[in-house]
Amino acid sequence: MRNDRKMSKIDQKANYTIAEIARWPTDGNISLPTVQRGFVWKPAQIENLWDSLLRGYPVGAFVLSTYGKDNKLEMLDGQQRATAICLGLGQSTFRSSEEKFKIFIDLIPPTGDDSRKYRFRVITRSHPWGYQRGDNAKTLSADRIRKAMLEYGVDDYLAAGSLDDFYPADADLPIPFSFFIDANGSVQSSETIIAQVRMWKHWSKIEAKWNAQGKPKTAASILPDRIAAIRESCLLMLDKDHGQKIPALYLDFERIRTVAAADEDALETSALSDQEQEEQEESNDEIENLFVRLNAGGTPLQGEELNYSILKAHIPRPLQDAIEKSCVGLVSPARFVTIAYRLYQQANKATGRDAISLKIKPKQFQKAMLEDKYGKEKGEAGISKFELFLRTIVEEKAYEGKTFLQYVRHLLSYSRKSLPFGFPHLVVTSFGESAPEVLFIFMYRLLIHKDTIKSGSDLHRRTLGLLTLLSWLGKGQKQRNHAKVLRNIWPCAATLPTEKFWSAITVARARLQNILMRFPSLNEKAAKEMLQILRNPPQARTSVWNRLQEADNDCHDFFYEILRNKMVLLYAQREFLANFFREAHFQLDDTSVPFDWDHISPLSYVHNKHNIAEPLRSFYATNGNFRAWPYSLNRMDQNVPPSYKLDPLSNNSIAKNDLAAASKPWEDFVLKHKHMISDIQELSPRLLEWSFCGKQWLSLDDWDLKTNWRPTYAAIIERNIGICREWYDQLKIEALIPKSEPFSVETVLDLNVIVFTLSDTLLTKRSVYDDRTENYQEQGWSAETGRAAGQRIESLQGFRLLKRQFLPV
Repeated sequence: MRNDRKMSKIDQKANYTIAEIARWPTDGNISLPTVQRGFVWKPAQIENLWDSLLRGYPVGAFVLSTYGKDNKLEMLDGQQRATAICLGLGQSTFRSSEEKFKIFIDLIPPTGDDSRKYRFRVITRSHPWGYQRGDNAKTLSADRIRKAMLEYGVDDYLAAGSLDDFYPADADLPIPFSFFIDANGSVQSSETIIAQVRMWKHWSKIEAKWNAQGKPKTAASILPDRIAAIRESCLLMLDKDHGQKIPALYLDFERIRTVAAADEDALETSALSDQEQEEQEESNDEIENLFVRLNAGGTPLQGEELNYSILKAHIPRPLQDAIEKSCVGLVSPARFVTIAYRLYQQANKATGRDAISLKIKPKQFQKAMLEDKYGKEKGEAGISKFELFLRTIVEEKAYEGKTFLQYVRHLLSYSRKSLPFGFPHLVVTSFGESAPEVLFIFMYRLLIHKDTIKSGSDLHRRTLGLLTLLSWLGKGQKQRNHAKVLRNIWPCAATLPTEKFWSAITVARARLQNILMRFPSLNEKAAKEMLQILRNPPQARTSVWNRLQEADNDCHDFFYEILRNKMVLLYAQREFLANFFREAHFQLDDTSVPFDWDHISPLSYVHNKHNIAEPLRSFYATNGNFRAWPYSLNRMDQNVPPSYKLDPLSNNSIAKNDLAAASKPWEDFVLKHKHMISDIQELSPRLLEWSFCGKQWLSLDDWDLKTNWRPTYAAIIERNIGICREWYDQLKIEALIPKSEPFSVETVLDLNVIVFTLSDTLLTKRSVYDDRTENYQEQGWSAETGRAAGQRIESLQGFRLLKRQFLPV
């Protein structure tokens, strides 16, 4: 009854108007709990919501709860919708999203199969030109973006001060939707709206573009009628009495906690088996169930994001801020917390399969936040040991004057002066995003094993090389093998000294059960034969990939994977990317890629073209023909052969009377990028260098690749090989290739290189991972493994004998 009385004291409005919702962030009546994420909706979701609002469609309900002594309201569900409403009405948002999004409405309504009545358009800091009108979840093509940049008259969108310089490019007559609403949330008069449109700095360009298409009606004649129609819909939506209202549900969150706690107390005294008790505990995790169910219809909050929300509910705001600041440019805060929790367990000698799994159940994580707290004896809430562990790695500068996370970034990240073989930004962040187990291993060795890696040393190069191998070649066809790689190499990670771990020994262990793809030496005879097959294509109708597979299946698989892996290409272009972009350019809200993947030889030369040679078509979309290229440079390119792109001011590229006009944008570029190029006379050599292209690309001036395709094919293949060699040479990949059978007596049974524990696993002990039980099933030694080790041991009894023979007591 106590909780029911508390809930009755607050004003439980059944519905809220759109105008009331838009004032929530500023009037202080409703706030967000610490467990809430930031704004994560995609532009398409914002556009679709506003179409529904203006049509009077229901858009769900808000879930609110009381908190604190004053019984103020918190929003447990609905933050994304509330933020999108604030953005549309031009109001402040809960997390300052108004600087990153802008909402427009196209005066021309949708046609054809488009089910929307109103075509709302959203632009963002990362996509200021907007998205496709026909499919608002898809980005524009590079060619359309190039044309949009010319329309805006903006050289570099990343340097633009605000979104006011842009409008959605793939629209007919777009205008800011905020023109319809005044600062107080009221609908403005048609005359005021039309006056604002005509004064808007982009309207004359948009109007001229529409009129140039020869449509039956001019933009000026369309403007009054469409403004009046949309304004009428806005009046209906914002009407206080009969307009659009969104219902609210009120939840007694404290009562749910109390019931859950009572259930757990009863569970502890029950006579259930361990398995039944574990299942019951999971079903009684009310907090997890609540958030999962509340978010099931939107952008789900689950897994590590839910764990991070749980953590934020238990730690002070300054520590939250420290975590989020420390993670910038390395890993998402939610992913970091997952890795940190497993590191914490390892620091406390945790064992078993779960101790290295990066899938942590919210119930398990929640218990860790409540157990082993300091300060309880003084009547305080206490601080968990995990919280103290987090403080040490995000706040204490115990690593060469850096915090642990700063030190990790320092060892990974490219620096022209201190670490020229380091990774560019997107490769650094890709470990946490796509291969968290690999990042966990790196952190584990640094934090728990105290590996000392001298910056710039051969060991440092091998370390980064091994990280790339585990990440790029250990993902498997379904991108799920990194967990298996971790399980394979865990005995190495747990026992080997620094020099031994960051070596071919770990590679050999990772290859168990073919989890890590085999990679060739580029210097061996077999690899050279493979390169010759690549360099000397057969007839136009024959597949090079088939010939590679017939000659060496392992080499085929390696080249097929690595020549399409954009991370390898980014590594080759690391100096250019670091010089051109600032770190903030990689931290835009709805993308981390501030550039285009440009085809050096244009895609249009082969796309939908008949009679293109099979070798050229097969390799046209590999790294050898791609470059990471800024939009500001891409806008100066045309759909021209490579020689024109890479030497744009040569006599062959432009007519002499057009030289001055063609030079102007490049001269402006040089003035703005003196740190990269000092004189326009250096333009062609710099473009070759930045594109990681050899001089042979300057001779590729054919517009038709149907007959004279071999020079372009040769350039693509040589660039592919050069990109691979850059990776191999800089990160000592050759040194990481096992030189002998991976499990020979010399490598496995040398007492300095033993990779097992007395109670667990010998490096070559046969164990098969069972996906059904998610555990290893020991099957003794196979004949093949026994021969590789110089032994014929067929049973676990033989394994025990081998242990007694070679291990000290």
